[in-house]
Amino acid sequence: MITITDINKSAHHTDARFSIPYGGQTMELDKLKDRNGYVKMQLSDTIESMVSDSYIDRFQAEYYQTRIRHDKLLVMMSKAESEALPFKPKCPLALLHMQTKAMQEYLDLLIVRAEIEGIDLERVNVE
Repeated sequence: MITITDINKSAHHTDARFSIPYGGQTMELDKLKDRNGYVKMQLSDTIESMVSDSYIDRFQAEYYQTRIRHDKLLVMMSKAESEALPFKPKCPLALLHMQTKAMQEYLDLLIVRAEIEGIDLERVNVE
């Protein structure tokens, strides 16, 4: 189970310090924040929570996974627009923009639901 403290909410993110079960140990993720205060997180960091018996853990994992995918897609699109990708995307960038918009709307809904249900979320930074 994820334990969260020191909450500072903004319009789209929640800052917090939390611990998460990781490899049979509890890991303090506030030690993994980057210089901007974001928690460095990868999809693999959400696996244990995704299969948890706790709906709160699964909800948090769903949010983190969506946030990570959204942010990675934004980075990829930025690189595509500046022609810095090692490949050319097959689908139009306009479609990818629509996808990120839909993902952001879903993330916003998850944030509202989390506030209603008292579930704390963390700002994440894609690695």
